[in-house]
Amino acid sequence: MTIVGITGVMGSGKSFISALFANLGAIPYNTDNVSKVVQAKNQELKAKIIEKFGEEYYDGKVINKKFAIPLLYAGTPESKENAKWMTATVGEYVLQNLKDTKKTMEDNGINGYILVESAILFETGFDKYCDYIIGVKSTNPINATYTRDWTTKEEWLARMASQLPDSEKKFDFMIGNDYTKAVEAQVELVHKQILEKIS
Repeated sequence: MTIVGITGVMGSGKSFISALFANLGAIPYNTDNVSKVVQAKNQELKAKIIEKFGEEYYDGKVINKKFAIPLLYAGTPESKENAKWMTATVGEYVLQNLKDTKKTMEDNGINGYILVESAILFETGFDKYCDYIIGVKSTNPINATYTRDWTTKEEWLARMASQLPDSEKKFDFMIGNDYTKAVEAQVELVHKQILEKIS
């Protein structure tokens, strides 16, 4: 089972493009979704987070976003250290989940490739576990993010400050996202090239 990473800044359209790959047969794996699940359900991880940030990090069984977002993305030196700790700590559990998922699929004879979607693929070290990596670029990711979830420009920039610049990342494929039919053609081409490499 091949692992293909797909990454880009928040608002670049990773989820939109990942869905196009899934329609072609790729097996989608969204690290954000898995991260939320393990933070809520893995008791060992939950205990570490509460020890670090206190009970207020959780609102019942889910993450308290009003508390967590400024804690991690306020743009201050302290919040940057908090985000770095969270990335490293939660990333270990997400990576183990991915390894377990891959093994289960291999044990069941499932072929193809898992498409691992993550905005912080390189920051978490997940890139080292990928056989190939797709980079996604959009002309105006800030506006796309604001339209989708009302993130402010300041919040977007604060999150970007915790990510490595593209100059420090290595991609095997690049997709330019303008949300037109041209994107579908790019996805189809990259999907074909991946299948050729793994066949």
